[in-house]
Amino acid sequence: MDTIIIGILTILNLIGLLYFIKKGSMNLKLMCMIGLFAGISVILKSIYIPLPTGGAIALLSVTPAMILAVLYGPHAGIWVGMLSGCLVMILVPGWVPIHPLQIFVEQLGALGALGYAGVLGNNKKIKIISACLLAVIINVSFHIFSGVLFFSMNVPEGMGSWAYSITYNIGSMGVEGLLSVGLISLLPLDQLKKILKIERGIV
Repeated sequence: MDTIIIGILTILNLIGLLYFIKKGSMNLKLMCMIGLFAGISVILKSIYIPLPTGGAIALLSVTPAMILAVLYGPHAGIWVGMLSGCLVMILVPGWVPIHPLQIFVEQLGALGALGYAGVLGNNKKIKIISACLLAVIINVSFHIFSGVLFFSMNVPEGMGSWAYSITYNIGSMGVEGLLSVGLISLLPLDQLKKILKIERGIV
């Protein structure tokens, strides 16, 4: 039953991501920004604090995707998230998916969901923070789903797969996400919009 529910949620999430990708516009400048921010995300991912649970808190590696989503729209953040997920698979030594479907749940689904940070526009701080929190919640949720489906062999004796995955991912991805939201809330986004000549209020 868990597999069916997670499968349905993953499909719905991917449909949502594709909707925003199709809806968004693209130009050479934005393509360069996406590539740059995806590269920064991978670098930040490689700098982390290990945790006793076996997880790690990376150096705010989810921030670049959310910043670009806020500035340019959800599609920009989705591309950064998905591209960085693919780059991690290629560049991180020893990274091998437990199952091919893990790529759709985690590398594309969870990381692409960071683009939801731009769904409420960037004209009000409360909207930016709310959308970023939404993106983090969805991102962490799909990391939890991935843990339940593909990493149940790591669950300690006497602990359920859901409890372990929730504890593991909230303690790592959840903390990183909240710190990233805090950082974004402090950034001078209005000045960034002027420098980049961005005119965008709501989706």
